[in-house]
Amino acid sequence: MMLVCNPAAADLDSQLEALFTPLAGRPARLIVEGDGEKLVFSGRVPPRRDWPAPGRPCLMVAPGGTGGVHVLAPMALHVLVHDGRLVLARRRWYEEDPLDFQALGTGPVTVRLEPIAGSAARMP
Repeated sequence: MMLVCNPAAADLDSQLEALFTPLAGRPARLIVEGDGEKLVFSGRVPPRRDWPAPGRPCLMVAPGGTGGVHVLAPMALHVLVHDGRLVLARRRWYEEDPLDFQALGTGPVTVRLEPIAGSAARMP
């Protein structure tokens, strides 16, 4: 499943929700490409009831799986608009506010979410 995200799109939240919903509760790989950079994360899309808000899906990643400095707890990764730009927001799974934002480019960003077959990845 693939989505080309435009930070100016009024329906971006619903587009991301539609991308993540079919894999809710399942292991998945998130691939984000923008400005020639490719980021790849493996984890689990939590069930919808565990999303921080109804239209705010995420990928839960094991400690150390984000490439960031926050390695002591599982992290929730969100694609969202912050200050008019698409970003990857990282937050500890048990907190509501993001720890940091990684800009994903200045133009459209391609977001793919793929199931990971045969994986029994378990996250909170």
